Amino acid sequence: MGDCVAYALFDDGTGVIIDRLDGEWTGVIDYPTRTTGNVQHDKDVTTTGKTTTQDVSTGSIGSLNGHTHTCPDGETSGPHG
Repeated sequence: MGDCVAYALFDDGTGVIIDRLDGEWTGVIDYPTRTTGNVQHDKDVTTTGKTTTQDVSTGSIGSLNGHTHTCPDGETSGPHG
């Protein structure tokens, strides 16, 4: 209580705390978040738990980017699993 923070205040009166100004913020956001735009990571990303995505491509695993399976009916699909 009484910590100095940086925050954004929105027109509807809601807001979000961005950082603690005493340098004690660990960078952990302990609630669900959603990003609707592009996300660019310039460093490593570590996931603890499950990661769910609709699509994935990589710069280092070329076989993943275009990997498909041929079904018995002749149609193709991406990896299952």
